Amino acid sequence: MYVAGRTNVIIDYCTFDKNYGDMNGGYSGGAMCFEGYTTGVAKISNCVFTNNVANEWGGAIGVYYPVGGSISIDACYFAYNSTTRTNNGNGDGGAIGVHGGNANTHYAKFYLSNSTFYRNKASDDGGAVYVQNPANGAESSIVNCTMFENESNDVNPATTKVGSLTVSYTHLLAHETLRHLVCRLLL
Repeated sequence: MYVAGRTNVIIDYCTFDKNYGDMNGGYSGGAMCFEGYTTGVAKISNCVFTNNVANEWGGAIGVYYPVGGSISIDACYFAYNSTTRTNNGNGDGGAIGVHGGNANTHYAKFYLSNSTFYRNKASDDGGAVYVQNPANGAESSIVNCTMFENESNDVNPATTKVGSLTVSYTHLLAHETLRHLVCRLLL
């Protein structure tokens, strides 16, 4: 599923299994991709994302250059999703990868809550979730999520920056660290 522009989207009680995304050097998302998402509002809830693969960002969901749009994910289950790209360090976000653009022109809101992440794998950073949202005015939050046995390979040691990020009431289990959850955050 590819979503761009000013589209409002509501996705509720859906299952996304064994999808593949490859945008030829773009930011793909195995099951769905939000690219250049402007003033639209996307709400994804009560969904299951399993066995999805993306060449670059977001094994299940890839978000690339959201320009003022809002994306909320609530009460979803992510398992066995992965990214495969290893040659340029863009295989970020085993389940979800958010790339917010540059600090001057792009701002977005990304909210993740009440969701579970199990055995997702990133070929680079962020085994479960990777958020790179450096723009002024950007908002990102991860609240009341459970993440366990996710894995990242950390191919590219370069650092990235995020805007405002809040992580609260989120359980990291089985050797998870904040580095595996959202890798390379400099607040």
